[in-house]
Amino acid sequence: GGYQNTFARYSIEDAEWDMLNSYPELVYQGASMTTDGTDIYTITSNNSQGFYKYSVADDSWVSLAGTPATLRYGSDLERVGNYIYTPRGSGTNTFYRYDIITNTWDTMATMPGTMNDDVDITSANGYIFISRQYNSTSFYKYEIATNTWTTLTDAPLASRYAGVQYLSSEGVIYFFRGNGDYRFWKYDIGNDEFIGP
Repeated sequence: GGYQNTFARYSIEDAEWDMLNSYPELVYQGASMTTDGTDIYTITSNNSQGFYKYSVADDSWVSLAGTPATLRYGSDLERVGNYIYTPRGSGTNTFYRYDIITNTWDTMATMPGTMNDDVDITSANGYIFISRQYNSTSFYKYEIATNTWTTLTDAPLASRYAGVQYLSSEGVIYFFRGNGDYRFWKYDIGNDEFIGP
């Protein structure tokens, strides 16, 4: 980030960093990574359509089909099966899906609200969960099988510069407020309710 293209790997076992081949573009607003368990997929965002695959095996980058339009704040990658999903961000309610097998993009159902903030999205049980952030309490669920959106219970407080993460061992989503605040909540998927102060 920070208009850099440095790329590194951290060894948990050895507690040390290794420098790898540089990312093909400078990275700043909205950049994101995800993995299929073998390779790493990245979007440059920051008003770019750049999309790349990093081969862990040989430390190399390959340019893939670019996103249908430029991305910025509000974009974030989430892989489910052979597909990768991302909001377009940049103040839009556009939502994209990338097919890993065919190297093609599709525009999916329109999101309930516009995205224009740094976010982290997550998935669980056939759904993708997105907190709108941007000093709002809005929280959305996307059903992959039916390509439909649902607006969920509002977060307890407005959030910004944060996101959500599913923890499979507990079966809940952790929702971080950000906004210069240490507070976060658990979200109960089955009951559509938040737990915590």
